[in-house]
Amino acid sequence: MNEKSRNIAIAGLSCALSVVMMVLATYIRVNTSAFLFLCALLSAIVLLESNVKYAAVSFAATVLLATLLVPDKQTVSLYALFFGWYPLLKLFAETRKNRWFEWFSKLTGFHLALGIGGILFYGMFHINILALQISIWLLWPVSVIAFVLIDILLSLGIHFYLRKRNKRR
Repeated sequence: MNEKSRNIAIAGLSCALSVVMMVLATYIRVNTSAFLFLCALLSAIVLLESNVKYAAVSFAATVLLATLLVPDKQTVSLYALFFGWYPLLKLFAETRKNRWFEWFSKLTGFHLALGIGGILFYGMFHINILALQISIWLLWPVSVIAFVLIDILLSLGIHFYLRKRNKRR
């Protein structure tokens, strides 16, 4: 099989599996974050096996298909706002050798996604997230801790995949 066909197949399989996982997340509500994490891991695998172009196309196709096929739009929104593109940012940040730049880039991307999500939430539902019963000073540190845990787990998942892949070859 030539390289281009292989890359298209990997991106297509990732897209299909991600949409299936988002549909499962709709019906198995307990594991929504786990399914979204697996979707992020699939995006990282496309990035590792092919290149940024195929990963970006896979992300865009997944968002379009999921918007059409997944009943729960909140799950699709979470994928589109963060879980789908974060592996691309993670690769960009971690290829630099400066730890400060790496975490600055990751946290900036996370906060941009959080801000865009808040603006969209207000625009769609006319609910000011700052006026909710939960204090923003409590919500913000919890979300940053969750983000750091997701980043660490994604790194562990990528390393696990690379170990298994290298054993096969």
